[in-house]
Amino acid sequence: MHLANEFRFRSYGVTIGIESNRDDVLSKAVAVVRKSLLDRLEIVENQQVDHYFGITLDDAGIFTLYQNGERNTEGESERNFFKFFGSIIRLTVAEYAESRVFVHAGVVGWKGQAIVLPARSFQGKTTLVAELVRNGAAYYSDEYAIFDENGMVHSFPRMLAMRGIEDEYIQTDVSVDSLGGAAGTAPIPVGMVLITEFHEGALWQPQALSDGEGVMEMIPHTIPIRFNPEFSLKVLKRIVNRAIIAKSPRNDAKEFSKILLNFFDNTLV
Repeated sequence: MHLANEFRFRSYGVTIGIESNRDDVLSKAVAVVRKSLLDRLEIVENQQVDHYFGITLDDAGIFTLYQNGERNTEGESERNFFKFFGSIIRLTVAEYAESRVFVHAGVVGWKGQAIVLPARSFQGKTTLVAELVRNGAAYYSDEYAIFDENGMVHSFPRMLAMRGIEDEYIQTDVSVDSLGGAAGTAPIPVGMVLITEFHEGALWQPQALSDGEGVMEMIPHTIPIRFNPEFSLKVLKRIVNRAIIAKSPRNDAKEFSKILLNFFDNTLV
């Protein structure tokens, strides 16, 4: 399938092409791409793409998304369709990025070092990040920890996608400014990797993990592990080799954020 209107770009070394049967749909897709990737892209022309997305809008008002020639999804809701499209674009870049390892995690900076919170969705990751920012931590990301080959964390400060404002499932974009905080900019070393999930009434009983245990805990959250396992594992090993690796369930994020920062300070002494 070849559609008339096209946009090609490269982000983190991944070249992606987007086509549509309508100019207005393509313009919307480009705006979503720029927002999803924080405009960290360069436009390329007449270059072979690594991944291709096609978007059609038919006379019945149905949006259809094709990924590398295969039908991916379709729907009538423009909002839901493009929200999904933005997520797929970020995930594709995260899976195939060059010289970077994307880990599904929240990240804040504290006194020049990163606290990394790997977790699945619906585990309260963004809520905890927001509370840490309210307590003075620098905001790095609520979605991806982006590591270079030396294990340094790079900022990906998109709007925080917080649930519980409209309802417990819908995500609402919240700016770091509205939390009274600021985004980090410079790459920083990892001071702590904390494996934690919210459980009502949970007690904070941090268990120190070995380097090997730390790597095993991070692997399920490491996006490119299937496509570039050698590089991913090399970076993960560098991270755990010099960071505190701890694991414990936690209770309410507002209370726990203060406990965590105090624990981090005392453990580094």
